[in-house]
Amino acid sequence: MKKSYLPAIAILFLMSFISCTSTPPAQSTPPPARENPPAVRPEPIDEPDPQVSTAGQDMIGELGVIMSRAEEARKRAVDFDSPSYFPGEWEDAEARYALAKQMPKSSEDDVKKAGAEYNAAADLYDAVFALAVPLYAQAREDEIMTIRGELIAAGVRAAHPEYFIPADEKAVLALDQYEAEDYYPARDTAAEALAMYETLKLAYNIRAARQAIIERGMENDDPDNYNIAEEMTGNAMEAYTAGDIPAAKKYAENALAQYNLILYGNLPEYAKHRSSLAESKRQAALEAKADIAVADMFTQADSAYKDAADQLNSQNFEEAVNGFINAETLFAEAAAATSDKRRIAAEAIREAEEEIEKVRQNAENTEFINR
Repeated sequence: MKKSYLPAIAILFLMSFISCTSTPPAQSTPPPARENPPAVRPEPIDEPDPQVSTAGQDMIGELGVIMSRAEEARKRAVDFDSPSYFPGEWEDAEARYALAKQMPKSSEDDVKKAGAEYNAAADLYDAVFALAVPLYAQAREDEIMTIRGELIAAGVRAAHPEYFIPADEKAVLALDQYEAEDYYPARDTAAEALAMYETLKLAYNIRAARQAIIERGMENDDPDNYNIAEEMTGNAMEAYTAGDIPAAKKYAENALAQYNLILYGNLPEYAKHRSSLAESKRQAALEAKADIAVADMFTQADSAYKDAADQLNSQNFEEAVNGFINAETLFAEAAAATSDKRRIAAEAIREAEEEIEKVRQNAENTEFINR
């Protein structure tokens, strides 16, 4: 294979990483898995009776607008994970929406009643969205701050502020957009900021793997894979500098995979390494009580882990590697979901305590007045 060389910017980036710190790579925590209800197709309006008046025809047109409002309100609530944060309120909104869809719409009176139900459903969706969006925004901020803190602790910001500052600027922009209630752009900006930090974390892990390879003189053991890794690293840094974060992240993931193949010698050893990482994530999920708080998610992760272990025992090493990587991600998601549930529960308890305190104060005031 023809040998390729890193672009100048990538060499400088990697060499400065190598010289700046020896802190072990931090482990990333993927965001919690989301399960959204299926999208709802617009409900067709029954064909009106030929005898319906012009006013009735106008009402049917208005009903179409009202139905669109309900569908948009539902989609917005789904897009910001409202069903996960407030399942009871979501079920109420869904029940009202289902009722509106089932109502006849062939007479003026029918259309009027259906419109009222669709408006009621839209109001409920808007209400649950208003409750959920602060929690959604906080969860995204927590994800960003977690990985950002790991990078700072590893010395990445101090060593490479030129790469770190754009990610910080993107995160601040997302916060400003949430505060301005510009929710969809805020969601997308926060996702971009998280991807930037994740790419920097991959670069940090690449630096650690590459340094270990060079220290052990292993770059000549598998020159083809090493050259591929070098090329992918260069492509990653070029894409990051150009602002193409999805491409940068993909290149960085491929580069790290190639370096790891070299570092761990061969696929059997690499499969054992991935098994160890998945086991660490499993233990962290157990310590977070994910097996209790989000039992279904933990069971899914544990099943993937056991299947991967079976593949390893059967010497199906490639399948084992993929299985352990999947299990590692699922365990991390279960732990993150447990953390979210714990925070929501704490907030609910605090609100209940505040309400109890208000009731107590009112009772004391009433007693004082009646004396």
